Order: sequence, then structure tokens, then C-alpha cells
Amino acid sequence: MRAGFSLPFRTALPLLVACSLAAGEPGNRPRRETPVDRGTGRGEVRMPPPAARTEVPADPWTLLLARPTDRSMVISIRSVADREGHVEFGPASGNLTRRTPPRRFPAGEAVSVLLDGLTPGARHQYRFVSRDAAGAEAASPSHSFTTARPSGAPFVFTVQADSHLDQGVDTGAYRKSLEHAVAAGTDFHVDLGDTFMTDKYLRPEDARPHYLAQRHYLGIVGRVAPVFLVLGNHDGEQRGRAGSGLDPSTEWSNGMRRSLFPNPVPDAFYSGNPEPVPGLGLIENYYAWEWGDALLIALDQYWTSARVRAVEENWGRTLGRAQYDWLRRVLAGSRARYTFVFIHHLVGGETREGRGGAEASRFFEWGGRDLEGRDRFAERRPGWDAPIHDLLVRRGGGVAVFHGHDHLYAYQERDGVVYQLVPQPGHSRFDQTRSAAEYGYRSGVIQGAAGILRISVGPERAVSEYVRAYPDSAEGGTRRSGSVSHRWELPPRVTR
Repeated sequence: MRAGFSLPFRTALPLLVACSLAAGEPGNRPRRETPVDRGTGRGEVRMPPPAARTEVPADPWTLLLARPTDRSMVISIRSVADREGHVEFGPASGNLTRRTPPRRFPAGEAVSVLLDGLTPGARHQYRFVSRDAAGAEAASPSHSFTTARPSGAPFVFTVQADSHLDQGVDTGAYRKSLEHAVAAGTDFHVDLGDTFMTDKYLRPEDARPHYLAQRHYLGIVGRVAPVFLVLGNHDGEQRGRAGSGLDPSTEWSNGMRRSLFPNPVPDAFYSGNPEPVPGLGLIENYYAWEWGDALLIALDQYWTSARVRAVEENWGRTLGRAQYDWLRRVLAGSRARYTFVFIHHLVGGETREGRGGAEASRFFEWGGRDLEGRDRFAERRPGWDAPIHDLLVRRGGGVAVFHGHDHLYAYQERDGVVYQLVPQPGHSRFDQTRSAAEYGYRSGVIQGAAGILRISVGPERAVSEYVRAYPDSAEGGTRRSGSVSHRWELPPRVTR
């Protein structure tokens, strides 16, 4: 790995404020909420819901690509009003000669439309054509996307983390980050969680405008590149919240996410969680796929982890045996040149909140040791093969772990594995890094947010670039949205 040019940008954590703003679609009005008691692990304290940045334009409909394969694509279409319509599609260089069967698009309901029979590794074009209840016809602009690349074909993907849409976010900078992903010609866009902030609301259903606002924002890139979601700790899907049994807020959060943002399910193209949850079905929380020369793995620890009240209890954070065994099989069964792992934060961490990167990769389920440095993996995970970090080292190179949670940019490396902390795409305090030491980052290249990562993957190397985004008021000089403030290269794994 070779680190490139870097600039000394900094960031800071957002501040909590004691009000809530819920807007984003007709009928939702801002209203003040009363603070609620919430557990923090240090005793019960009064925590207000977030000041959400959920006011977005009134889109007549939103389009979001999902579940791409080499021969198909799903388009999730959500119309504000009742409509009837279809999707026209075809090769990008030709006419839109094919169309899906006509169907209803009920108001407010996201409907998944399958485009199949596509050409592998090729660009395709589509548009949504419909009429409203009065018979007035309308069509979306034509958009294009790419099906899965074959081995040997170069491609680009983009990554963001912790978009939040809370009081610490500048939505103009967030929009710029997403537009940079579009400009990169990304094949797909990965979101590392803390997207909906559901657990910050008094009731989970109060977070509905948050989901709809993110549907608008992620649709900026999602209409031209499929979006993959990774769960974060604030997204409301933590099975351990209710002890035994399933928390109703977890059920609501899972159903809301899956209705608006279809994630992969196990099939001939994707591997993933095959176990349905009673009342929910497949929960679409972890999955893996191959694209070009890369194996891509999205992990989730929230459906399987216990509630943690102190850092010494971080052994309670776990993938669970089923997901761990699945991960081990996926790694062992792939001959891909590169392995990219996506997770909100490492399984364990160096603080009660699970923070940290390469330094924290030594501890708990991820690294096998306790905070005193004692190897306790065999004791705490009897019958398990090895810590997660060791499984990745066995790949023989070409491995990068993309994690979020800590709201900074940090490029680090340990034992040949890259640990890349992904910055927030719209952080309003973009030039501070004071929290880095507090969160355990003591090595590597550290910069502030905001922006996205653009990863270009080819047979001989992968290159990651930190593409910056700034509020309009901060533009100028070296602060230029779209500029690259750091880059690194990753050679492929050594294969025999």
C-alpha cells in the first residue's frame, strides 16, 4: 500500500440540540418534542431526538436502483400520487425497445420493478413512463446503469458513511458528495449506516420523514447506480434492545428500510443471510457478491449483539456464529484479487461506543485480545476458527476494510490489511480532527470530513481517493469541492 498526497483538514463531532424537526413530505409538519429517557450505558439520561434536516424538494416520484446482477437490475419506484406506468429500457447505445408490463404505483408505496435479460458488463438505459389518475402522462429523464463486470474488467465504486441528516450536517455539502459519486461514473454506491437515526426519535415511526429524505438524497446517485446499505447503530435495527424477543421498533425499522431500500437476498448471484425472522421474512442485513476482480462483503453486528454498558463488555458485540461461519466460507471460497469489507464499526472497538480503526482491530471478536493485550479468543469464542482480522490476513493481500462511525477520514494499515475510516459526506465542521485521539486513532493519515471515497479497481491495482465536499460558504483556495485530498493504492492478493 502506498499513501499519496494529503492536506491537513480537520473535523469535529456534531452537537446534540433539544428539538426535533420532522418534515419531508406533504402532511408532515415540524413539531417540538419532549425529551425522553434513553439508556446510554452510563445510566439513564434524558436525550432529545435529533434536529433533523429532512426538508427536501417535493419529488413526484423517486427512482432507486438495487440488487444488480450480471443480467438484471431492480428499480424501486415510489410515486407521491397514484399512477399507472411501466419502465422502458434497452442498450445505452440504442433505442429503449423493451418495456416492463404496465402496473399500478400506489401513492406513497415503493414498488420494485425487475429488468432482466440484460447483457453482462454492459451499460443500459431506462426511463419511467406513467400517467396519473386524471390521465396526464409524464416520463422521467433517461438514466443509465451498468450490470456486473466480468473478471478483468476495471470499474469504479463509491462509499459514504454516517450521512445522519441531523444538526451537524450541511445538506448542500451532502448533495455535492452524491453528485461527485455520479460524476465518478460509479457502478454502485455503498452507504455504511447511521443513515436514518431512527433510535434518536421518541417513536420509531417519527423517523419516517428521515427515511423519505434519504430516499431523495440517495436517489441522486441511486437513479444511475445501485445503492447498497450497511446497518449502523442509529438505524434502529438492534435485536438486543429488547433483551429476548424482537423489539417492535426494530420490526418497524427493518420493514421501513426494506420497503424503500431493497438490499440483496441470497440467490445465484448473492450470498447472504438465509434465515427468515418470524413476521419479517429475510431481513437483508448481511450479504456478499463479486464484481470484476473484487469480492465485496457487507457485515452486520446489530441483529446479533448484546447491549454494551462498558468497554469491558465489548465481547458482547458479535457477528454471531451463523454470520461468522458464513464469512469464513465466503472468504475461503473466493479467488477474487481484492476483498472489500463494509461495516459500520469494527466488532468490538477500543471504547464502549465501539470506536477505533487499526489500533482497535487487535481487540475482542475482531482481533481476539482484551484491552490488556491477553489473547482470549479461544475462551470467549470456543470452537471458532480465528479472529476476524486473522481471517482477512489469510487472504494474502488485496484486503481493505471500510468502516464508519467516527466521522473522520483515516487511512491506516495493519498486517497488510487496510483499515479505512470513511468520512461523513456532509459534515458541516469539515476541518477538525480533534476527536481522532479520543477515538483511538494514533497512526496513519487523518483528515476531517466531508466527502466520499472513490475506488477505482483494475487487475493490477485498486486506487482509493478521498473526494472532498464543502459548504458553499467554505469554498475557495484549497477548499474546493471535487478535489482529492488523499489517495492510496492497493496491490492485488498473491495467488498461486
